[in-house]
Amino acid sequence: MFKLVKKKLLLVGLILVASLAFLVSGCSSGGEKDAGNVEDTENENGQVSELMVDNYLVNDSQGGISIDAVWSTPELYEATGNGQLIEEYELDDYHVFELMLTAHSGDLREHDYLETSVLLIDDAEIKAVKADFISNDSHHPAILIKFPKQDEGGNDYLTSASKSVEFLLKDLEGVAERKFKWELPF
Repeated sequence: MFKLVKKKLLLVGLILVASLAFLVSGCSSGGEKDAGNVEDTENENGQVSELMVDNYLVNDSQGGISIDAVWSTPELYEATGNGQLIEEYELDDYHVFELMLTAHSGDLREHDYLETSVLLIDDAEIKAVKADFISNDSHHPAILIKFPKQDEGGNDYLTSASKSVEFLLKDLEGVAERKFKWELPF
């Protein structure tokens, strides 16, 4: 159990370092990220580059709340040495987004993340099916939001022809809609 917690903390640490690099490089509110090229992601010491992790991270800061959204994929977790999270987070069955929120007032746990989360892939608007807190701090919660990978007919929402993936979070603390966008190919 301690080893799993340690691995999760390492991933969160990598994401926070990437987030800081992203913020320092001049991010704007309303997140959009060009996935770019994720090849050659390890440095000479075999460590995952911040650039690779940064490809999966989009930030939004509005209304006194900062949110880091990570598109959680098997590739990301394998590259960061957290492959065990692939099964734990059910990445074979769901598109998963990890939200790490920061606020200095209010209780961010009171928001209904399941009902206010939407995923847009091409022409499909996909409703979240699971929202689980992985950190239950009132000012710094972390939440996994899960969306089905396939429609009711068994067709994949995300295909090689998809141009972008956009995660929307609606009506959080006075902000009507927060957009987190990843351009494809990823």
